[in-house]
Amino acid sequence: AGIVGESVTFGNISRITGLDPAAPLFGSDPKGRLDPSDAQFVDVIHTAGGYVGYYNPCGHIDFYPNGGVPIQPGCGVDIGFCSHKRSYMYFAESITSLGFISRVCDSWDDYKKNLCMNNTKNVLGEHVDQRARGKYYLHTNPSS
Repeated sequence: AGIVGESVTFGNISRITGLDPAAPLFGSDPKGRLDPSDAQFVDVIHTAGGYVGYYNPCGHIDFYPNGGVPIQPGCGVDIGFCSHKRSYMYFAESITSLGFISRVCDSWDDYKKNLCMNNTKNVLGEHVDQRARGKYYLHTNPSS
């Protein structure tokens, strides 16, 4: 998605949703990696950060279900690939559901300690509030 966003020379892309952007080959070099300049709005769902997915924020808004790292609920033993696939599953489910409520937060640890429960809410996926910015965390369940 980052390469496509950088390649557009006429007009601009209104939205790119990064579904657990790849870390291998893109993690250390910003060229080709997804970033907020690639579209008017870039939202990212991180599910295998630090493994096959890129963990650091790279959108206008970055979502970290279950901390954004393996093992995502429903994956069992996983070296990252099952968790990596969960990003598109969460997005697909978001098209018909508003169930992925998240909160802006500094870290997963703060979120787990309930230090962010009064912070701004947003919904992950298709119906995201595109005015929002920052890192958002949420829990999902194995059937999501």
